[in-house]
This record gives sequence, structure tokens and C-alpha cells, in this order.
Amino acid sequence: MRADVADDVAGDVEAALSDAFAPAALGIGAPLIRSKVMALAAAVEGVIAPTVVALNGAPFVSAGITAAEGTYFVFTITASAQPEG
Repeated sequence: MRADVADDVAGDVEAALSDAFAPAALGIGAPLIRSKVMALAAAVEGVIAPTVVALNGAPFVSAGITAAEGTYFVFTITASAQPEG
């Protein structure tokens, strides 16, 4: 995959995750499920195999987490891609 295409795919992943995990979509107090993050990323055209989910800069390895009562998650989503070569 060319670098420019890889960047486009990464942008598409960011958009898909941003839409799915916006407060209005996820809901207040709803859990964030790691497998759902991976499935959404994998469903984006051009993604071969999502490998890492990080939360606050650390690997997100648990099955899921829940925001504190009465709160919701605030996301900054960054996707990266590696072009073939």
C-alpha cells in the first residue's frame, strides 16, 4: 500500500471510531469494549489487521472499561498505517 493510501485508510479508521464513540452514540456510563474498537477498525476498507489499542497512551488490554458514574469518555483518536515496502 502506498504511503498516501495508508494515510487515507488511517483517516477513515479515525472517522469510524470517532463516530461510533461520540458521547451521543456511546452514551453516558456505557462501557468501552476493546473488541468493538478492534472490530470497527477492521471493518474499514483497506485495513488488514488492527494490532494495538491504546488508552491514555498505554496499551488497552482489558476487555472493557466504564467511565465514572455520570460521565462519558473524551476521545482523541489517532490511527497510523504502515505502507508496504
